[in-house]
Amino acid sequence: MSYIERAVATVLKRRVSGSKCTLVTGARQVGKSMLIRHEFPEYNRVNFDDRLARLQAKEEPGLFFLNNSCPLFIDEVQKESSILEDIKRIVDESEERGMFILTGSQKLERMKGMSESLAGRVSVTELTGLSLREIHGVTFNRHFVPTAEYLEERELSFCCSHTAPLR
Repeated sequence: MSYIERAVATVLKRRVSGSKCTLVTGARQVGKSMLIRHEFPEYNRVNFDDRLARLQAKEEPGLFFLNNSCPLFIDEVQKESSILEDIKRIVDESEERGMFILTGSQKLERMKGMSESLAGRVSVTELTGLSLREIHGVTFNRHFVPTAEYLEERELSFCCSHTAPLR
């Protein structure tokens, strides 16, 4: 299966470069991990689906961060929320941006400790399912403005890559 470019990728890159910590939330199987792996291949990765990784993060966070240096992508972070206090300490001691990308399949409010531990330190992006524009590779991605210019630009963008107009 080939990768489908996500419309949110540009926004996400800007948020990662401007924040110390970025959280990508969304329902299960919408492509959070795939998006991060594709757009940020230089990041070290750890997945908290791995029981051993979770155990090390919980019992020996110092060793965990020695083994998994920044920039670090932690997938399914809600499975070991105790690590959030350590992430808070690390980002507070640094001026670097883009240190952590975290993903989780729960809303921020439901991620135990996330809103308190990283308040003011995390940029949150929600990833939804694929849109028809993403599926069909339509790059036109502007807010709807009911003008003739907008409609013409949208039709031109779509017609250049497909045979039928997008309605």
